[in-house]
Amino acid sequence: VGPSFFERFRTPENIKQVLEQVYENPERVDDELVSSIFLPSNDPNACAIFLYILGKADPGPNPRTLLADLEGLPMIAIWGKRDPWTPLSDTADEDDPSNPGPGITKYPGKMFPSWCSSLTLEVVKAKHCPFDDDPETVNSITTKWLLTTAPPR
Repeated sequence: VGPSFFERFRTPENIKQVLEQVYENPERVDDELVSSIFLPSNDPNACAIFLYILGKADPGPNPRTLLADLEGLPMIAIWGKRDPWTPLSDTADEDDPSNPGPGITKYPGKMFPSWCSSLTLEVVKAKHCPFDDDPETVNSITTKWLLTTAPPR
């Protein structure tokens, strides 16, 4: 089942359709972008890696733990306001039994600055890939942040 799912998933047409879900600017989903994702799927190990990531891969430390470990290091997170895969925050009702509690949500991006005071959170009009979806805005934000954060020489 897994390999046939992978073969259907990795088609250029499907890749384009998936990318269109996560790009605010449809013009950014061009043949070059689709090809940059499709070509690696031809590797003989691609199917095994794809299925591993979907099913067994360790997601790593949770954001709260990771950010606590990075406290004091200047960081910037540039988040797409309309990201459908990792929204900035949950919209779940606090009384919802699936809500794990205050400040502990599946999508806690809005909480990041409170978990790490050295993190700057910028929200831009983009979806999941703001650096590629709107590189001019992201570059401007990044440059301004670097100029105000970097120690003077």
